[in-house]
Amino acid sequence: MDTNNLPNNNIDISKRTGEKVEDYFSRLVQQDYTLKTTYQDVVIDNVTLTLEKFDRSTADMRDAIWCLLNNEFPSIFPTATDKTIADGASVAHIGSYVGILMRHNKKLDREGRDYWIKPLIDIAAIEPVTLVDGEFQEGHLKAKSPNSAYRLSPNFVELMQSANASDFDERVTRYAEAVNERLAVFSRLSQNNINAQGISAHKQLILDSINVYAAQFLPGYIPVFTDCEDGDRVTDEEHAALDSAGIVFGQLTDVWPDAILYNESENSLWFIEAVTSDGEVDNHKYVGLSRICENSGKIFAGCTTTYETWKKLASRQQSENNLSVNSYISFNVCYCLCPHCIDLSLSQIFWHLTQFLSLNNQKAMFSNPCLILLGILSVTAKRFIIKKNEIRIFFSKRFSSTISIYWKFFSPKLRRIS
Repeated sequence: MDTNNLPNNNIDISKRTGEKVEDYFSRLVQQDYTLKTTYQDVVIDNVTLTLEKFDRSTADMRDAIWCLLNNEFPSIFPTATDKTIADGASVAHIGSYVGILMRHNKKLDREGRDYWIKPLIDIAAIEPVTLVDGEFQEGHLKAKSPNSAYRLSPNFVELMQSANASDFDERVTRYAEAVNERLAVFSRLSQNNINAQGISAHKQLILDSINVYAAQFLPGYIPVFTDCEDGDRVTDEEHAALDSAGIVFGQLTDVWPDAILYNESENSLWFIEAVTSDGEVDNHKYVGLSRICENSGKIFAGCTTTYETWKKLASRQQSENNLSVNSYISFNVCYCLCPHCIDLSLSQIFWHLTQFLSLNNQKAMFSNPCLILLGILSVTAKRFIIKKNEIRIFFSKRFSSTISIYWKFFSPKLRRIS
């Protein structure tokens, strides 16, 4: 991509290795980077005029389109080296471009994408795409993939370019009449790509979290919402289930968990976040989940972040350390201390525990007496509940006690509770 035509040529506009998206745009603002007034022969007033024809004239939708018109700004995806932001941008990319670079404020809330992206998809102005091997393919091939992105449809760009034409109204009418046909064609292309990919790891982890973890440790709870598909985030069936349970959810200000489970007899809610890339129950999300319960008149029973493996947890928490201390964690398949692991031998359980703790403590694992005690206690363990700083081991009936072992990453310590 030729960057010589960009304004502020003396500014390094490439994203640096390891630089967070928000920090990248903040750096450009600090360096007084200035956007042009025209991209692809479209000025921002043309965007407004066009959106008004479709009753979509909000500032967020206008600025999202303005971002995706910029075919001179480099793509933020590290593997899309020869692409621009107009070829495909994620929700985080668009939100940061609009909120930070355009408005010199904070990035747009990603949970608001249903209000500034989906309405544009409905009129075939924006197309969902996925970055695969350096190229953008039609459709979101894997739900919640970090490579999911959006771009403007060529037909909508052409319509905006004609905003000042004498026959603009006629062009709008012809475009509107063809919207359903365009959406159908794009849907077929997307489905073909999705079928070639299979189920995503994130969706599978959500399903496992419900069918394995919740089934074992959350008796009486049934799922009323799962956020594992693209398209409408709350389906008609889920709307009915939420309304029937009296759960107020789906507002712009709400946080969006991967799963909401409801226990009717206890009038309580439990939330699950399934993490394959990011999205743990951090302190901000914990407060948001509490608010959902308050708005719904429900008891906040708890929330769990689930991971695929011990290693994934260690990798995430070494860099982020963002789990809320009031939340729980669990692991998938044979890496979780739940149904699949109840019958593990002492040596197997000991191995799992040492793997987890040693990944978070670079000292020799066997020099830590906490690990040895964990191995000894696991002989009689009935099941485990795992929190960020706690492994709670439930013993069989003949051991009528519960022992909790607490640690902090890099400095484990013991406490005994009755």
